[in-house]
Amino acid sequence: MRELYEPQRSPDARPMEQLIHAGRGGFQLLAGIISHSAERFYLNYTYRFKLYCAACRDVCQPSGGRLRWRLLFMGACMRTPIRLLFSLLGVLALPAQANWYLDNESSRVSFVTTKNASVSEVQRFLVLHGKVDGKGQAQLQIELDSVSSGIPLRDERMRQELFQIARFPEARISAQINLRPINDLAPGAQIELLLPVTVALHGEEHTYNAELLATRLDDRRFQVVTLEPLVLNAEDFNLAPGLDSLRKMAGLSAISFSVPVGAVLIFTAR
Repeated sequence: MRELYEPQRSPDARPMEQLIHAGRGGFQLLAGIISHSAERFYLNYTYRFKLYCAACRDVCQPSGGRLRWRLLFMGACMRTPIRLLFSLLGVLALPAQANWYLDNESSRVSFVTTKNASVSEVQRFLVLHGKVDGKGQAQLQIELDSVSSGIPLRDERMRQELFQIARFPEARISAQINLRPINDLAPGAQIELLLPVTVALHGEEHTYNAELLATRLDDRRFQVVTLEPLVLNAEDFNLAPGLDSLRKMAGLSAISFSVPVGAVLIFTAR
């Protein structure tokens, strides 16, 4: 610690001593305010940043007629905050390195079917599994047995006649995501993504360009939604015969082969 000033007494120096004494009082008052305020100042929401020396526990201290200034972040006093800072950075880096897992309860995948050219209905799948690994490889598995239209008989017909779940129990969607822009988002911020996604369904695979909106919910969760539905063609996945069977069973004149698919997916870091 450096000695800044030591006054020397002389018969004609009394006015100067009074000025110095007043200056010392001002320094001590200012230091007290800084020390008190620093206790309530937070850096990056989690790291408590104290402006006074971690080893000496104060900023300035009068001793033996001398005013000693405890310099900020000098010598050994700097080691403690540096260690804490690196520890904090390690914690904040975890979501970028961790795997992200789908929250099935908060996520949904739905699709729209159109019959007789003008009647559209929304169906959804109740059981989803998904993961985004640390390299950005995203996988989504859809259990086709969990299809739900609100009509049990229709659901059973779709399971057996359309999806043929005994042979093809699930659909898979995969994509490669650059996680850096998402991890750099502040909570509540959003970013639009345009990326190819591959759909594997009923023994066939096709790739589509998907327009997605990613939202950083907090430091452990992000959400991905489809900005525009992904329009699948039933003929591309050999589903046309199954749709024709459903049409005949329901006594309909037509069922559209174009099926818009939408998704709201929430991932949590673990």
